[in-house]
Amino acid sequence: MGEWVHTFNSHSIFDFRASVNMDEAENKIGPSFDQSSLGLPNVSGGVTQPSLLGIFPQVNLSSFVQMGGSGFNAGSGANGTSINIHNQLSMLPSFTFVHGPHDIHIGLDNREYQISTKQAVGGLALTSNQQWTQAGNANTADAASGLSVASFMLDNGYLSGGNINQPAQQFETYHYWGVFFQDNYKVRSNLTLNLGLRYDFPTQAVERHNRYTCGFNSTVVSPVSAAGVVNGYPYGQISGGVTFCGVNGTPRTQITRAWYLFEPRFGFSYSLNTKTVVKGGIGGTYNWAAYIGAQTGFSAATSITASPTTLYTTPTSTLANPFPSGYVSAPGASLGYLAGVGGGISFYNPATRFGETWNYSLGVQRQLSRGDVLDISYEGKNFTKGPTGDAINRSSAGWYSQCNAETGGTPALCTAANATNPFVGANGFQGTSFYNTAKIQGEQLSLPFPQYTTVGENGLENFNGLWLNSFQVAETHRFANSLTSTATYAYSRIMDNNGWLDYVYRVLERSQDSNDLNHRITFTGVYQLPVGRGRYLLGNANRFVDTLIGGWKVGALYLYESGRPWQPNITGTCGAGQHNGLGGTTGCFETPYGINPIKTPRHTVAGTPSVIRGATPCVGDRNPTTGAIVLRAGAIAYGCTQANIVYKALYAPVQNIVSMGIRLGATSEFDANLSKAFPIVESYSFILKVDAFNALNHAVWNNNYQTTNDINFGALLKGPTAQGNNPRQVQLSATTLRW
Repeated sequence: MGEWVHTFNSHSIFDFRASVNMDEAENKIGPSFDQSSLGLPNVSGGVTQPSLLGIFPQVNLSSFVQMGGSGFNAGSGANGTSINIHNQLSMLPSFTFVHGPHDIHIGLDNREYQISTKQAVGGLALTSNQQWTQAGNANTADAASGLSVASFMLDNGYLSGGNINQPAQQFETYHYWGVFFQDNYKVRSNLTLNLGLRYDFPTQAVERHNRYTCGFNSTVVSPVSAAGVVNGYPYGQISGGVTFCGVNGTPRTQITRAWYLFEPRFGFSYSLNTKTVVKGGIGGTYNWAAYIGAQTGFSAATSITASPTTLYTTPTSTLANPFPSGYVSAPGASLGYLAGVGGGISFYNPATRFGETWNYSLGVQRQLSRGDVLDISYEGKNFTKGPTGDAINRSSAGWYSQCNAETGGTPALCTAANATNPFVGANGFQGTSFYNTAKIQGEQLSLPFPQYTTVGENGLENFNGLWLNSFQVAETHRFANSLTSTATYAYSRIMDNNGWLDYVYRVLERSQDSNDLNHRITFTGVYQLPVGRGRYLLGNANRFVDTLIGGWKVGALYLYESGRPWQPNITGTCGAGQHNGLGGTTGCFETPYGINPIKTPRHTVAGTPSVIRGATPCVGDRNPTTGAIVLRAGAIAYGCTQANIVYKALYAPVQNIVSMGIRLGATSEFDANLSKAFPIVESYSFILKVDAFNALNHAVWNNNYQTTNDINFGALLKGPTAQGNNPRQVQLSATTLRW
């Protein structure tokens, strides 16, 4: 980092700052390892990242602990090793000059980014079980015998599964540019205006080797159309296909450059008199981001075919030959419109528009006495028009309604695989379930693009939003020269819009924000102990003694926050167009009688002090065939006569619940600290500090109420998972400070 400052005169200064940040993060699961020592052949031919095969593979032997690939970033078929590179060049030239009542600041903000995933998480995974070493004859095995380790070591090592996973690489660059103007205009001695405007004109991310999918051509005839029609696809021609950035005239960026990012701001400070100041402001920003695209076609995974156990005579996959049929290579953009068929794809709407945020405030500060200052203010935040995605390959509401048991439909019409698969054996579907499956669900054929399971278009609409309104009061009192205390109170409300809750029935989500606390109270205090030179105790201490015992400060903080909203229909898996989940902790529920019957004052259950109830457990499920409501056993045991919460039937619309009207437990905590600053040399101090967090070791039971399928639905069971704060923690820290 460097800075150059040039002073033209007493009114004009030019400042140029520049910095370079370069980092490479390598997360390696283990040391280098020669996989051939396990009896594995060289399978690196065609692998785009041979280093994936340079460490111990992930080995899963049934009834034993997994070996390899269980550390950082590891997953199924992943060895956990990744290499990420991040380079950034920042330049900030600015010019400041003062002209009469104007203090003007003009500048340019430029940042150049290079972000590379040189190696993502992937590699080789092997699985073996006990079946090949079980006792018995060729047709019947003894389930109680056999050992996976023995199967793994038998002959050439018999495998029951696994895969080789080749993740995509990327090297993206983008450029951020912004210019800004700020004028602090002192209109009068008691009035100052702050006028500003920023204009950003950044680029979008470009992948150096064009390894991004860049869009979706919804009208082009799909290469699978001819085979589909021949094999009985009933709705005529099949359309749609993925396009790739920088290929065949497609732009290299996923979305067009945003030229509308004007961000004004205005503020003022007005002194009514020597003790009262009114201040406020408003400012707008855009939530710009450099979007990273999907990389359909640039990764590949090949599953190991399990050795058949019918006669236990002919293993298909062994350590000596884990991929007898070869393995899939990453085709890149070479597949063209065949890329991604048989699976789900996503892309960004080229006309994606960024959301905008407006912050505004208005407040009054009043000095009540020599040691008291009162501050009253309103603060607001409004985020609107945030980009949201949509499922453009969705079934119609009419199709789902015929399967909705709540309205007399037959779920089997949608769940049964009763339609002839027109894509069986068709080119492009290799490695997907479509290639070998004779029958599929009829819903698949009714989709606009039946060759894909899902097609997500990000940024198609702008439904995301957040609204925050907060009223705040703060009072600071200074007692003599040793003690300062501050008390604050804030009342706030936060609401969210989160896009589509149900894609099919077109239900948007609007709900309380998870941080909608309503009430927040704090008390803070700092007291300089009356010990040391010039103080009440040991006021005549010498310099050495004063250095050790003088100047110590005690600080304390008490915090109270009202409970967060309970959102079981959001914090579970309900949303994003989901239409399943009959009971249990997943799925979406309905409130047929509103939310009032669900509420109950938060209380400790009589006779069971470890149970805190926050909602009644009158829960029911829909009969999967008739749609009738069936009370759960836990609800009946509680004494419920009707289901106030009902988990919806398959294919029924999702109900948007703005608020359950139920809050979790409040938070209260007391923290304390002891600190002292030791002067070292001019402008430098050494600060020693001891902090005690949750000093009283008070447990706060404010985690979520349970959504279990028993009488404890809507209750919190005291224990490690129910406590919302940490036990007492004491921390010793030392820092060096320059001022």
